[in-house]
Amino acid sequence: MTQETDRNRIVVGVDGSPASAAALRWARAEAAARGSTLHAVTVWLYDAMLDDASVARTQEDARQTHLAKLEEFVATTLGENPGVEVTCAAPDGDAGDILVAMSADAAMLVLGSHGTRTLRHLVLGSVCSACLRHACCPVVVLPAEVTAKADVLERMLGSAASYVPGPVL
Repeated sequence: MTQETDRNRIVVGVDGSPASAAALRWARAEAAARGSTLHAVTVWLYDAMLDDASVARTQEDARQTHLAKLEEFVATTLGENPGVEVTCAAPDGDAGDILVAMSADAAMLVLGSHGTRTLRHLVLGSVCSACLRHACCPVVVLPAEVTAKADVLERMLGSAASYVPGPVL
């Protein structure tokens, strides 16, 4: 796996879900504000029997299929002119391990949470949990319920920024 070494790069994990689309949009806004580049990553496991992109394909053919789907998702989510430099990668392997490795040379890692499995996984998800424990840079996890209402959250944060608390009684 080749990694660019750019401490001004924001890495965003993308799996095609609404939560990852919200994470991608949030990461683009953060990259624009910081003057950073955006590196969208989708991680997959090569399995010629189970992975739809791998069936009857070589591993490289499957990688190209995943990369093309990622590029299409990024273009659909961010538009043709996202306002920041965007690169895409589709490495194969364990998503948590690969995203943690990519965090070593990143300014930030951004993920969307799905909320599956146990209570802890309901809040974070296994990939998010692994990244929070082991990443080498700041990690932003947008919970599923927040990402579904991202525009509402932005309005609330804007209102909170102008709120001046009164005296505590």
